Amino acid sequence: MVSTLNPLSALSCSSSTFCVAVDEGGHAFEFEAGSWSGPTTIRQAGNLQSVACASPAMCMAVDRDGYVTRFNGSSWGTPLQIGETGFGLAAVSCPTTTFCVAVGSFGKTYMYNGATWAMKAIGANTYFSSVSCSSSSFCLGVAPFDQFGHYQSQFAIFNGTAWSAINPVPLNQNQFLSEISCPTDQVCVAVYGYGDSAWTFNGTAWSTAVIIDPFNGLTSISCPSAAFCMAVDRAGQMVTYNGATWSAPTGAVAERDGLSAVSCVSATRCVGVTHYGSAAVFDGNAWSAAILVAANAWLTAISCPTTSFCVAVDSQGRSYSFNGTTWAAAIRILPFSDDGIQASVSCPSTTFCVATGVGYAAIFNGVSWAASTRIDTTSGTLDVSCASAYFCAAVTGTGYVYTFDGSHWTDGTLIGATTPLAAVSCPTSGFCAAASYSGEVTTFNGMTWDVPTRIDGQNEMVGLSCPTVDFCAIVDASGRAIIGSS
Repeated sequence: MVSTLNPLSALSCSSSTFCVAVDEGGHAFEFEAGSWSGPTTIRQAGNLQSVACASPAMCMAVDRDGYVTRFNGSSWGTPLQIGETGFGLAAVSCPTTTFCVAVGSFGKTYMYNGATWAMKAIGANTYFSSVSCSSSSFCLGVAPFDQFGHYQSQFAIFNGTAWSAINPVPLNQNQFLSEISCPTDQVCVAVYGYGDSAWTFNGTAWSTAVIIDPFNGLTSISCPSAAFCMAVDRAGQMVTYNGATWSAPTGAVAERDGLSAVSCVSATRCVGVTHYGSAAVFDGNAWSAAILVAANAWLTAISCPTTSFCVAVDSQGRSYSFNGTTWAAAIRILPFSDDGIQASVSCPSTTFCVATGVGYAAIFNGVSWAASTRIDTTSGTLDVSCASAYFCAAVTGTGYVYTFDGSHWTDGTLIGATTPLAAVSCPTSGFCAAASYSGEVTTFNGMTWDVPTRIDGQNEMVGLSCPTVDFCAIVDASGRAIIGSS
C-alpha cells in the first residue's frame, strides 16, 4: 500500500527499478530497490497533478496552484510557482534531465532548460490537461475543453521551437480527450476522458487491409526489416513485401504440408516449418527441400536470431534446434495434452529463448532448457515475443498479457475480456504491439498498454511482426495484410 489518505494522481518510472508516485495531498512516494518509501510532503497545500522522471536523479512534480518541485535523487527541493493559482499546472513531461514541459490553464506552457523555467504560449486560451514529449524537439499537448468549459478536444504540437495548433479531433457529444502518451515522435496514444476509447497517432496510421492471398489462408509473418516481410500460408506458399508492395503467392514448399510458421533473419535467409513436422530454408530465391524434423507432430512456431541458430517448437511441447545445416533431436520442454498444444517460441539471441504453451513458459540459456513454470491459468494459448533476455511479453486468448524482466514473470494484465489476443511482437522493451483474433491491435509504451483499437473488422489475426517501433505488419486468416508505419 502506497497511500491510504489521498488518491494517487500520477506515476512516472524512469526505469524498471525506479518510479515516483504523487497524490492529491501533496505527497510523493519513491520506488527503488524493490520497495516503496514515503510519503514525503512536497508542499503541504499542494494538490499534485503530475510527475515526470527523466532519471532516478531528476524528477519534476506539478500542482494545481502552479508550483513545480524538483527531485535530485535524494530529496525534493523548494516548490517554485511558475503557473496560475487554482488551475495552474495539470501535467509535466521530461524526456531528458535538461528539458521538461509543463502545461495548464490559459493556453500557457512552461519550458525547463535544465536550470530555469520560461513561459511559452500555445496561442489559445484553453486548459491543457496532458502533455507528452518524446524528445526536446517533439511534444503533444491535449486540451479537452475550452476556457468556457465546452468540450472542444484538440492537440498542439511542439517542434522544438514553437507550438502550432492542429485541427480538433471529431468526438461524440460529451466526449473529450484527457491523456496523451508519446513513446516516440511517430507514435502517440490519446484516451477519451471517460476511458472507453483510444485514438492513436503514429506519423500516419494503420493502412487498410489488403488482400494478398485470397485462397489459401495466411498463417504467419516475419519481418526482419521494414523493407522485407514474408507471410506464409496453408498451401505452403509465401507472399513477400519489399517495403512498398506485396508479391503474388508463390514458391510452394510442400503443398500437402502447408507452412505453419516462418522466421526470417534477412531477405535472403528464412526458415519455414509445416503442419506435418517438416522444415525448409529459403535463400532469397527458392526453398530447399523440406526435411522431416518432428515425427507425429506439427511444428507450431520457429525463431531464428541468426543464420546459424533457430529453435522450433511442436504440438507435443518439444523443441528442436537448428545450426544452419542440421536439426538436433527433440527435447521435451513444455507440458502437452492429447489434443496437442499451440506452442510459441522467441529467441532474441543464440543464448536466450523463451517457449510458451498451455499456460507454461520455459527458458533456454544457450546451453539447456530450464524446467517450465506456470505463468497463466486462464488459457492454454500463449504467444511470446522477447526483445532481449531482460524483456519478454506473452499474450493469451483470454486477453491477458504477462511480461518477463529477466528473472520473473509479472502477474497478468487484462487488456480486455473481449479481446482474445493472438500474437505479440516486441522490437524493444519500450514498444510492443499485440493483435487479437477479433481484428484489434493494442500497443505497449514501456509502461502501459493502450485501449485495443479495431482495424480489421471481425477477421482472425494470425501473425504480427514489428522489426522496429516504426513498422509493423499483420496478417489474418482471410489472406489479408495490414501495414502500420511512420
